[in-house]
Amino acid sequence: QQIQAAIARYGAAYAIKLYIAGHTDSVGDPAQNRELSRKRARAIAVDFKKRGVRVPILVAGMGEEKQAMNTADEVSEPRNRRARYIVAMQDPEPANWLPLE
Repeated sequence: QQIQAAIARYGAAYAIKLYIAGHTDSVGDPAQNRELSRKRARAIAVDFKKRGVRVPILVAGMGEEKQAMNTADEVSEPRNRRARYIVAMQDPEPANWLPLE
């Protein structure tokens, strides 16, 4: 609801986009965690699109390199297994944003 409200409020005046950043904890292989976080972000993006979000949606997997909560390596932290949503006119930094296909 908050995303749709932001789009309704600003979408007519600005070329806004929805960015979804996936995160993981630091347990396991860093490359696999990066891919897991990308898949997490993409799954959420697909759901938003199915629910009617009609602005460009971009995703990025932050992996364990950009944790939501900084922890040591191999720490299982549930607060890192999540996604963040950003409504913006330009790409948030730093990330390699990919459009939802």
